[in-house]
Amino acid sequence: MSRARRVRAWVVCALLLLAASRLLVPAGPVAVPGNPETPLWSGAVHVHTTRSDGSGTPAEVAAAAAAAGLDFVILTDHGDGTREPSAPAYVSGVLVIDGVEVSTRDGHYLAIGMPQAPYRLAGDGADVAEDVARLGGVGIIAHPDSARSGLAWHADDVRGDGLEILNADSAWRDDNLVVLPLRFIPYPWRPASVLATTLSYPDGLLARLDTPDADAPRLAVAGVDAHARIGLRPREEPLQGARTLARWPGYRASFGTFGLVVPWTRGRAPTGDASRDADAVVAALKEHRAHVATFALGGPAHVPFTALVDGAAYLPGARLDGSRPITLVVEAPPFADARVRLLRNGRPWREGGPGDRLVAGVVGGEPAVYRAEVWLPRRWRQPSLPWLVSQAIGVDLPDRQPSREGAAAPEAGDEAGVRLRGPWQTEHDPCSSIEVGADDAGAVAVSATLCDGAHASPFAAARIDWPAGIPAPAVVAFTGRADHPMRVSVQVREPGEGDGRRWARSVYLDTTARTVTLPLTTFRAVEPATGAPPVDRLHAILFVVDTVNTPRGTARTFRLEGLQLR
Repeated sequence: MSRARRVRAWVVCALLLLAASRLLVPAGPVAVPGNPETPLWSGAVHVHTTRSDGSGTPAEVAAAAAAAGLDFVILTDHGDGTREPSAPAYVSGVLVIDGVEVSTRDGHYLAIGMPQAPYRLAGDGADVAEDVARLGGVGIIAHPDSARSGLAWHADDVRGDGLEILNADSAWRDDNLVVLPLRFIPYPWRPASVLATTLSYPDGLLARLDTPDADAPRLAVAGVDAHARIGLRPREEPLQGARTLARWPGYRASFGTFGLVVPWTRGRAPTGDASRDADAVVAALKEHRAHVATFALGGPAHVPFTALVDGAAYLPGARLDGSRPITLVVEAPPFADARVRLLRNGRPWREGGPGDRLVAGVVGGEPAVYRAEVWLPRRWRQPSLPWLVSQAIGVDLPDRQPSREGAAAPEAGDEAGVRLRGPWQTEHDPCSSIEVGADDAGAVAVSATLCDGAHASPFAAARIDWPAGIPAPAVVAFTGRADHPMRVSVQVREPGEGDGRRWARSVYLDTTARTVTLPLTTFRAVEPATGAPPVDRLHAILFVVDTVNTPRGTARTFRLEGLQLR
């Protein structure tokens, strides 16, 4: 065969492959008419930029969001909360809100609408969640079901304000490595729709989100987790230090898969003032007025989901008493043969036909969480996903439980426990320092300075030995305060070689005296220890200042009173 014929054959094959790939392109989104009475803003949550491990600057991200038709984007670069967030700004006509993704021992946690933290947010997921709530932020558990253990969420007792029921980055990175290249053959034709084909219905996560033992309904969030980057270590995150092989999948494609929709009610329309509008978006999250939309299936639309009680209408986020009759009402948008489905505790419960107004009565007495979905008829190669997912309404949910640090400690005159008065000892690394002063009443002042050098793990601890011959206690109780907001690691230790095995709980202290009880069953093993603390073998209690939450070179002072075991 001549060279010219070979070239023609290759060209024909290329054209045939191109035509074949065009046949694999998923159907595009359904056009949705706007409703002037309920203007909608659509946006993307969980976006990384060059401030951490994304490939685009905040300005480039905003430009891509504008090209995708979004109104706002919430950046969540990796960090510990100590960087002051950038002020909200309109860039390329898109409202840019600066948040943070915090790495904890239990997984990653998004903090949105939070000011600069007074110390590093790190450690147990429960501690980070408490800190984010204390600072007024919205806390979202990120990619909880990731196939990568380092990214999955491992603390089921930590609920946060919400949870990502969809995560675009995890979906394609965790896909089958054989199927993935074939899946992306038609990517150049319709990138966002092809990205959406890696998604699957989050039934397990919805059941995990809407548990009837929750003390309040929680937010369902779709996080694009956009990096626009493939690195040499594509299965690790953060990707800092990894060489960028490709800026793919692009931000614009990611923004076209799914996101959040904020309905603007009268009196809450955008003002054009970035700070006010950002506050309104964050308020929509806190008030459960933002819902999930799969943009690859259809444009943004409203989910009219309400609960009627004695003629009054309650919106998602409500926590209702089931002693009175409750009627749930959800309406399908009047176009594209949309149909609705009600979920109960994360599982399908009632379903309506195209265009139906679904009405369901609720019988109280049994805790339940209800959520609405809107589905469109499935089209060519589209994923089996709901188009819209509402926030939830709770019925007969249990009363809110106290925080991990919120239970009251015994009063000073309570003789139920064994008071610990000393003597106190100190422990620290070679270049850190600590001083302990105790008065006759048992009050203790601790002043510590962490090493500012290159030491691997600076720490400073005040230690008091466990009294001999006491019954096995259930809790450690004390009253504490500090000269500056901080966290102290309360640790119990058993004898052994070196320092012995330890179990720890982190406690928040500030200038206001607070009483704390710490059940020993909630102490977490510090490697190499495992399991629960062996109460019959413990021999010391330590109050530790370390680099988990306190920077090197920092001086801190805290005070303890009424320390007892009971």
